[in-house]
Amino acid sequence: GENVFMAAMGGRSLRATGEAIYGSGVQSMGERDEDHTKILDKVMHAFEQNGERTFEVRKELFKDVGGHAIWRVLMRKTSNF
Repeated sequence: GENVFMAAMGGRSLRATGEAIYGSGVQSMGERDEDHTKILDKVMHAFEQNGERTFEVRKELFKDVGGHAIWRVLMRKTSNF
C-alpha cells in the first residue's frame, strides 16, 4: 500500500510521484485541462471530412506506429468512430 507519510520522512509516495508525472491525481480523473482539450480538438479535427468524423481520412498518420488497420480496430472497440 501507499505510505502517505513518505513526504514527512523526506521521500515521496507513489501517488505523489504519479501526480507529479501526469500533472493530475486520481481524484481529478475525467477532468480535462485546457491543453488536453486543445490537443484532443486538433486530433479530432485531423479525422474530419465534410464535417463528419472518419478514421479513414488520414491513414498515413499511422504508418510508423503499427499501421492504420490495427488502430482502426482499437478505435472501433474503444470509441464512437
